[in-house]
Amino acid sequence: MKVRFTLRYDQHQRPRATNIRLTQPQSALPVLPFVTVGAFFLVLTLWTYVLSLPLWVPVPYVLVSLATFYVYGIDKESAVQGTQRVPEATLHLLEFLGGWPGALAAQSYYRHKTIKASFQSGYLAAVIANLVVLVLYVFINHVR
Repeated sequence: MKVRFTLRYDQHQRPRATNIRLTQPQSALPVLPFVTVGAFFLVLTLWTYVLSLPLWVPVPYVLVSLATFYVYGIDKESAVQGTQRVPEATLHLLEFLGGWPGALAAQSYYRHKTIKASFQSGYLAAVIANLVVLVLYVFINHVR
């Protein structure tokens, strides 16, 4: 166990540790969210080439994911600073519009919005809704 402390001396000039606190090494980022994002973009890329999806299908996922990652960073900084936050409805809208991969990466990278169950339920609903729309589009228009 690693600890940090401040060295002080008592009235007899003996050293004493004060302000003792445990330190934990910064753990590595979880790999699974980034593998999931990579797998999604790989599948989307394969579908684009194999099924001849128009570029307006995969490109917005990249752009909106980057924007969503950025907005999560702004919200995290606002949370730390105690300033006005990004509304959760805005985050969920971005996720639904194709930014859910960026949101998943941002949640892991910033360690933000990962605990609150109601937010995670909204995130999951946005992901499922987005994927249902995507799969329906692909199968209706490109799989015969």
